[in-house]
Amino acid sequence: MHRHASEDSGVVNWSQGLVLGFFALAWMALVAILILAPETYDQTMKLLPGDHRPAEVAFLVAISTFIALLSAGVLRRWRWTFWLVMVAFLLGLLRVPAAVLQLIGGLPAGGPTWYELFQAVVGAVQFAIGLAMLAGYRRAGYVRCLTGTGPPHKASSLVTLEPLERGWSYAVLRPRRRVGPVSVLR
Repeated sequence: MHRHASEDSGVVNWSQGLVLGFFALAWMALVAILILAPETYDQTMKLLPGDHRPAEVAFLVAISTFIALLSAGVLRRWRWTFWLVMVAFLLGLLRVPAAVLQLIGGLPAGGPTWYELFQAVVGAVQFAIGLAMLAGYRRAGYVRCLTGTGPPHKASSLVTLEPLERGWSYAVLRPRRRVGPVSVLR
């Protein structure tokens, strides 16, 4: 598999930062809910009465492992991870109407009111990050000028934004040098 030098640079781009930040906040929220309100997950997962600590620990380990795998994929810029995360985040919008339906009684509630509202907010944030990832992907497919409105070959453009590849790739800014009526990349 061909890898660009930028993939090994260790620099995290904005979309990676958004996704990794979301994963970190989601994991912290999971831990906080398991510590402060464990009955929420008992109710959500419809567990029978009794001691659920082993099940909760197993759940936390499984989710932590999954988040760690996805985070590794984000950092290593695995394409399948990009697509999986982007599609999952775009589908996060479905959490909003589901939460509304649960709050008004159209669907059976999966947890307390605060948890349903939290799920709606998480879905909206996921959708916003998914849209940002989609916009970044669409933008990375084209060579664009950072300044000026014309195509990159116009002499008025002083800097170009050039993608290295689609997905988790990030753009490189290259200053243009004017040579007579035409500007060229250095």
